[in-house]
Amino acid sequence: MVGPYGCLVVLRQNLDVEQALRIVNLATHESNSAVIVWKGNERPEGWELGIELIHPAMDFWGLEL
Repeated sequence: MVGPYGCLVVLRQNLDVEQALRIVNLATHESNSAVIVWKGNERPEGWELGIELIHPAMDFWGLEL
């Protein structure tokens, strides 16, 4: 799930809240600094994580939101 300021993802890697990372949109090759702001439940396919973009561009995802 994506929004203009971040996304909700499920990742196999267990990351910590406040951990910094870099998000890359593979379709547009744009990247953005981000931070983990929420950690949910562990599912069979990985951890639920809320990610906030540091300097969000409204068109970062390449979707009409």
